Formats: sequence, structure tokens, C-alpha cells
Amino acid sequence: SQGFSLYESYVGEAMDFFAFCAVATPVSLLCVAAVFLLVRFIWRPDVSAFTRIDYDAMAASCGPMSKKEKWSVAFYALCVLFWLLPGISKYYLPSIYPALSKISNCYPPLLALFLMNFIRIDGEKILDWGTAVKAVNWPTFLFLASIMGLGSFMGNDAMGISVWLSSTLAPLFGNVSPFLFILVMVLIVNILTNFCSNSVALSVVFAVALPLCMNIYTSTVSPMLVSILITASSQNGWATSPASPTAAVAYASGWGNVKSILKWGLIIMLMQIVICMVIGIPLAGIFT
Repeated sequence: SQGFSLYESYVGEAMDFFAFCAVATPVSLLCVAAVFLLVRFIWRPDVSAFTRIDYDAMAASCGPMSKKEKWSVAFYALCVLFWLLPGISKYYLPSIYPALSKISNCYPPLLALFLMNFIRIDGEKILDWGTAVKAVNWPTFLFLASIMGLGSFMGNDAMGISVWLSSTLAPLFGNVSPFLFILVMVLIVNILTNFCSNSVALSVVFAVALPLCMNIYTSTVSPMLVSILITASSQNGWATSPASPTAAVAYASGWGNVKSILKWGLIIMLMQIVICMVIGIPLAGIFT
């Protein structure tokens, strides 16, 4: 969601959620397949501990889905549908696209939360607002809100920061091809997100990439194309514990050492960059 917010801050319009999914989903699936092949035939880590897990007992401990859980899944599915509808209508029902394009990405979840707080199943609310608010990690929420606010500030034309960045970086990228420019942005966000949080990585790269897109590369590179690729790449944090919650769990689990996780995390990062450039750019070119 932060990538979407930053894009809107700089460009002034919402990122197409359907286009993002149309690009990021195939790229992610190919990355999963590539990592599986890497683990299976090259890395070959010791997975003998998995043979001692009773998967049937784990599945049984979850129990059947309750009515409230089923309703929650239904509301989530509706949110995803309404996120996708504007982009889908652009290609298949262009006559209704102007109306659907007015649906902001924040409207579906807000409406879902409102309804879930009032609809009762077996005498209980699907979502109790008071309980939900208490479960929010407010420091993280405030951190992300601050990052998004900073993005809005930097993308505001009245501040002149975008123009200043473009003029400052113009000598460096004046003779750089569009493909190499995209590669540099994807490489930078991947490196940053593997050594710090993806929120910081996105903010830094958006601050550089979007002004350049809208000035130096205005006729050759779509801002949405670059935004989709760097937003998807910002999730590729595996090498160090600050990179992502997943990496932090891996480091804390005791199943791997620092050298091994760092090595294979960076290799996976390089694989993602290759797939992102080879598959992501053509797909993004179709949908943006």
C-alpha cells in the first residue's frame, strides 16, 4: 500500500491495482519456482526436521472455519474484486471505466470494516472495532504514516523538490538508456530493502525514480511501469534481519547461520532482479 500511496503523491493519480497484479503475480510465481529449483538442486539445505512434523495434527488443531471467519473471507474477496474492477473495466468494459476509476483503493476496505462492525453473526459482530483497534501496532502505523506524509511532501510540485532532483540528477542520467535506468532503480531498491526496511527503500527510490520519469524519461518510461517494478521489488528482503519480518524470523529461528542466510538471500535477490527485468518490463509495458 505504501508504493501505491507514494505513486499517487508524485503522479497525482492512483496506481492501477489490476495492472500491478497482472505484473507482480507472474513475476512472484516465477520467483517462487526459481527459488524452489535453487533450493532443490543447488542449495540443498538439511530439511530432515520437517519429517518429524505431524501435519495432520496441525491441520486438526485449526478446526473448521467459523461463520465469522467465512464472512471475513467474503468481505476480503469483495475488497480485492473492487480493487481489480477499475483496471479490468479499462480493457473489457471501457464504457464504465470512468465511473469505476473513481473508486479509491482505500474505499473498499473502509466500507468492509464499517459493515463488519455492524453485521452480527450468532449475536456477535464480525469485527469488534474496539478489540481490533487495541490489536493495532501503533508505532508501526505511525512510522508508515510518517513515511507516506514525507512522500506527499516530496511529491508536491509547490515544494520544488521533484524539479530540483531531476535537474541535479539530469547530468548522471542524461545519456542513460531507459532500460538501464529501470535496471538501476530496481537494483537500488533491492539492495536497500535487503539492508533496511522496505518502507525506507521505497521512499528513497521513489524520490529519485519518479521525478526522473516525469522529466528526463517522460516520453520513454511510464511512471506506473517503474513504480510497479520497484514496489514489487521492495518485498524482496531476505538477506539481513532488518530486511523483512520473514528474514527476522529466519535469523531468530536458529535454523541457519548469518553467513548462509546472507549468501542465499543475496542470490535470491539477484534472481528476482533478473526475472523482474526479463518478465516484468514486457508485462508492465502491456498494462501501463
